[in-house]
Amino acid sequence: MLSIAEILPRVITEQREETIAQIHNLAGRISFHEDRDLGALALESIGDLITEKEFQKIVYIHAIYRARWCAQRGSSGGESLARANHLKAIEAKLK
Repeated sequence: MLSIAEILPRVITEQREETIAQIHNLAGRISFHEDRDLGALALESIGDLITEKEFQKIVYIHAIYRARWCAQRGSSGGESLARANHLKAIEAKLK
């Protein structure tokens, strides 16, 4: 999943959505790490590197989707809070 995420900034426009879909698919098979979704972390990190604002926005939106999905699956108050904090951090980047 990380290898695909790393090439995301360099794929041609027509392949962006397909590449993001592959990241979602692979990230869904990986356990959460320290109350964060690795797919959200990867997309957020790659989004930080993208200079094209519209594409960066799309990548952050996908990271938010994954982080929100992760936060909704918290089984305790502290766990949910930690996951929600990650979500808020990505949302702040989108603004």
